[in-house]
This record gives sequence, C-alpha cells and structure tokens, in this order.
Amino acid sequence: MLVLKKNLLTLGLLLLSVTILGGCSSNQASSNQTQTTTKSESLVDSTKVSLKSAISLYQKTYPDSDITSIELDKTVGKPVYEIEGVDDNKEYKLSINAKNKKILPKITRTS
Repeated sequence: MLVLKKNLLTLGLLLLSVTILGGCSSNQASSNQTQTTTKSESLVDSTKVSLKSAISLYQKTYPDSDITSIELDKTVGKPVYEIEGVDDNKEYKLSINAKNKKILPKITRTS
C-alpha cells in the first residue's frame, strides 16, 4: 500500500513537471511569434508602395507570366518586394524598392 502511494506521488510530480515545462515552452514560442509579427508590421508600415501597386508593376514588366511568390524583405536598410513568377519557358524575379517603386537591378551571384 505504501509503495502504491509512493508511485502515485511520483507519477503526480512527474505530470506536474511536464505540464509546467510545456507551459514555459509555449510562452517562449508565443513571445517569438509576437516579435516576428512586430518586425513584419514595422516593415509594412515603412513602405510607401502598396502590394497591389508592386504586383501591377511586375505584370507590366512580365505580362505573360504568372506570379508564384511575393515577399517583403528588408534589403540594405530598405523594404523591398521580391516577386517571382514563371511562364511556359522561363522563371522571372523582380525586386522593387517599396519606398519609391523603382525596379532594383538584378544581382548575379558567382560561386
């Protein structure tokens, strides 16, 4: 009987520890998500070019292609829309300064 009580107590403490640790990791993930959201919101707030306007510029530049992805990143201290697309034969990428709507030059990387 004493052994059963000891095992139940040990099991109870184990479950309590797991619950507490689970709550701590959940709070950490929530905190990281809040920081990411805040950074994203401030990046969006610093743009003067709307997403709709950036898409329109891409479509004028590559009229017969379909957009496959759009990202808003901070490049060299300024917000930049990175828009990628494809047609039947080729892939396209257009970088647009999100403050002044200028198309940025393509950067060729060599290994």
